[in-house]
Amino acid sequence: MITRWRRSCPFVGGLPTAGARVELLVVANTSPGLLRFTGAGATAS
Repeated sequence: MITRWRRSCPFVGGLPTAGARVELLVVANTSPGLLRFTGAGATAS
């Protein structure tokens, strides 16, 4: 039964989603003085 569930579960797609969630939490909880933006996106942010 577990193997049937594992085949239908989008595990590979869930890994990048979980990684992005962790990154958002880390960046949101970092103090603004520690963040350094470089590149073209720095002026937009």
